[in-house]
Amino acid sequence: MKGKIKAYLYDKGFGFIVSSEAPNDIFFHIEDVIGSEVRVGDWVNFDLEENDRGLRAYNVVIQSSKYHDVI
Repeated sequence: MKGKIKAYLYDKGFGFIVSSEAPNDIFFHIEDVIGSEVRVGDWVNFDLEENDRGLRAYNVVIQSSKYHDVI
């Protein structure tokens, strides 16, 4: 899936992704991010799972800046 980092709490190590492919914001933890530093507004690709607390992103890959205006 594709989405955008909506919020990230640096001190807590988690945040939320918004995606037109999902009805609600999607939780992610820093442990689920592959590679780059997380910044609010970054576009990401990710896999999605649902658990007892809601939607969770994993295998989150930050897209390089050349994609920011494309997605």
